[in-house]
Amino acid sequence: MIASYTKKMTKSRDEYRELGGRGEEMAEQLSYEIDFLSRWLPSKLGEDETAKIVDATIDELGLSGDPGAAGRVIGAIMKSRGNDLDGAVVNRLVRERLG
Repeated sequence: MIASYTKKMTKSRDEYRELGGRGEEMAEQLSYEIDFLSRWLPSKLGEDETAKIVDATIDELGLSGDPGAAGRVIGAIMKSRGNDLDGAVVNRLVRERLG
């Protein structure tokens, strides 16, 4: 439940940051709340580590340059390392890498 809530708050915080100065105060409040609740969540790998896994999986599957294979790559990654990774980060990185 905490993970779901912090995920929603992270998305909201990012949207407030996009508003610039008008949304900065609310973004700071949400950042505090996210940081506070994150103590009770299992830690996830960072973006750099996730990118290495994404690159290795794409190479392993031989799907470089095939945007239609995003689901296959994401599925393989989440099946093998899903508990350690943030699914949204995996999704974004796979789609960036595949074009």
